[in-house]
Amino acid sequence: MRTAWQHTLAAWNLAEAGRWDAALEAARQDPGLLEILLHRKGQAVDQAEPVIFGWQSYYRGRYREALEAFLKGTGQEEDGWLKAWAQLGVAKVASDSGWWVDALDWCALAWLTAGRNEHLDLMAQVAGARGEVLLRAGRPLDAAASFAEDVALLGPGNRYAGRVRCYEAHAWSRLGHTGEKAAALAYRLVVHSVGEGVTAAYAAAGMALMAARSGDLARLRSVERSGLEGMPKFWTLIAEARLAAMGGKSSPALLLAAEVLPQEYHAERWWFAGWSRALGSPAFASPILEEHFPGAIPPVDLGGTTLVERPVEGKEILNAPWWRENPAEDDTEAWWGFRDSFMP
Repeated sequence: MRTAWQHTLAAWNLAEAGRWDAALEAARQDPGLLEILLHRKGQAVDQAEPVIFGWQSYYRGRYREALEAFLKGTGQEEDGWLKAWAQLGVAKVASDSGWWVDALDWCALAWLTAGRNEHLDLMAQVAGARGEVLLRAGRPLDAAASFAEDVALLGPGNRYAGRVRCYEAHAWSRLGHTGEKAAALAYRLVVHSVGEGVTAAYAAAGMALMAARSGDLARLRSVERSGLEGMPKFWTLIAEARLAAMGGKSSPALLLAAEVLPQEYHAERWWFAGWSRALGSPAFASPILEEHFPGAIPPVDLGGTTLVERPVEGKEILNAPWWRENPAEDDTEAWWGFRDSFMP
């Protein structure tokens, strides 16, 4: 049975996480605390609005709109979870836009903000986002270390553990033969874990791409692809088309991939247009990316951050090299080289 202080602590933690109904229920035996939370709820709803709008815009592929909303959200609160959530949003926009150095800086800022109040869930999200940036930037070993930190912060039995295990597998799969063994096991664990849902689909896509990377047709055929849709289905079709191209053949999977690729994935559409064009089977015209992505990300003054917050300090990572480059029209390998800038 909880003591009064445990109810108070639970109420504050729930409020900080934005779970207001549960927070008010936990505070129902303390009229003073209840009044404070009711007042804070009214403030938080207004404060959260730009951040929520930012995430809605982000998931619709409206990155410029999302960035504007997130930046507004960073000024709404001094150092609470909401500010860290907004800073994480800026990092995600930067990551998806190819501004990898800036993405790492905003991840570091979000980490510091979340860490001041020990918001472990948000710190875990930041570690995962940082790992994704490093993976996109061609640093799979650093990415794997960041994902491992994410796992440690989540703790045993967390509902996101399978997702992060899948992210780790994405990183390991890019580390050569030894890494592929660990990746294959991790992917299989995710696929066969109960309740993983869409994560299992991305694990299947990761296995398919690993097969394409190593030219392993048998491994590709072993991937269970029934029921896949959206991005997981797209990447498995890309893997099939890649293996066919390696054998000097064309594949109907290329046109099927064009049909299932969601419209809001602008960068992936740019890459796919270029790669399919190089293969001699253009799926569609490249989108004009400047319409969707911000031309710059506001800089961050991190002061004296440590290697924990910024694990690649002193190592060269370039901002936005990928969607601004134009490999030769027929250079399939140069276009394929960009594939690892995307998840899974």
